[in-house]
Amino acid sequence: MCPRRPPGAGPDLADDAWPAAWRDAAHVLQATWTDASLLDRPMQLPWATMPGAAVLATYVNEVTVHTWDLARATGQTPEWDDDVVGVAFAAIREAMPAEGRAEAFEAVRDQLPPGIEWQPPFGPAVEVPDDAPLVERLVAWNGRTP
Repeated sequence: MCPRRPPGAGPDLADDAWPAAWRDAAHVLQATWTDASLLDRPMQLPWATMPGAAVLATYVNEVTVHTWDLARATGQTPEWDDDVVGVAFAAIREAMPAEGRAEAFEAVRDQLPPGIEWQPPFGPAVEVPDDAPLVERLVAWNGRTP
C-alpha cells in the first residue's frame, strides 16, 4: 500500500504489485506520447493550460528531480543524461521564477475550495555556482540543496 496516499490518487496495490503497475503505466504513457500531434495540442492541467510539449517537459522535470531525490536518499550516484536534464531545467525555469514563489503559491491556495489541505510544492530556489553540474542546478531551482 502506498503510504499517505490521498483518496483517488491511484490504485490501492500490494507492495509487490507496484513495479508491474509502474511498468504498465510507463508503456501506456510512451505509446500515448508517440502521437506527435499531442505536442502542439493545448492541455488543461489543474494549474494551467499549456501545449503538450510544455506539459511533457514539466513532467520530465518532475521525474528527474524525484529520481535525484531517491538516488540521494539511497546513496546512489546515477549518470545523468544532460539532454534530459536540460529539458527539465528549461521547463522549470520557464514555469517557475526564482523570486515570488511564495506569493504565487498563496494565490493558488486562496483559489482552492474550503477544506483542501495545501502545502507549497516548491521551496525557494537554492543558490549554486553557475558552473555546478546541470543536475545540481536543476534540483537547486526546484528548492533542494544539492
